[in-house]
Amino acid sequence: MVDQLKRPTEHAEIYWFSEQPYGHVGEEDLEKYDSGRLGFPNTYFDPAKASILYNQYHEQYQLADEVGFDGIMTNEHHASYWCMKPAVNLDAAVISKL
Repeated sequence: MVDQLKRPTEHAEIYWFSEQPYGHVGEEDLEKYDSGRLGFPNTYFDPAKASILYNQYHEQYQLADEVGFDGIMTNEHHASYWCMKPAVNLDAAVISKL
């Protein structure tokens, strides 16, 4: 572990990153609310569509590993349609099983 944390490296490291957006929200939906974050209701969230998206994003992580990215970067946002990552440990759990 200590060896992995050493800096600087002799080469640039390339990481895969995605906000995992929920792409089924249009401008016309957003115009009805003050904010696309805290003021935007979760009634626009379709679990069936989200399931497909989650599977696609996790497949992207697997592909990033297969093609040789140095790592996967992740983050979390709460109450935002542009980032379907409520907790990074959930992604980590899924990725560890791929």
